[in-house]
Amino acid sequence: MFKVRNEMVPSSISNLFERVDDLHIRETRQMQFNYLPPKPNTNFKKKSVSYRGARAWNGLPCDLKIL
Repeated sequence: MFKVRNEMVPSSISNLFERVDDLHIRETRQMQFNYLPPKPNTNFKKKSVSYRGARAWNGLPCDLKIL
């Protein structure tokens, strides 16, 4: 997720993740560092990289995300 955030991966991988600040107009403190996990319809989707990666990244403290 660090590499996704800093654009160090191919676009095919970074397109799996959607940034929160791309969706919402109102700014919050953590908005620019978080990703929106896709809504899982099944347990299979909950095991995907796009879901687990976004959830894990959003769970980190802000000071780790800034590095």
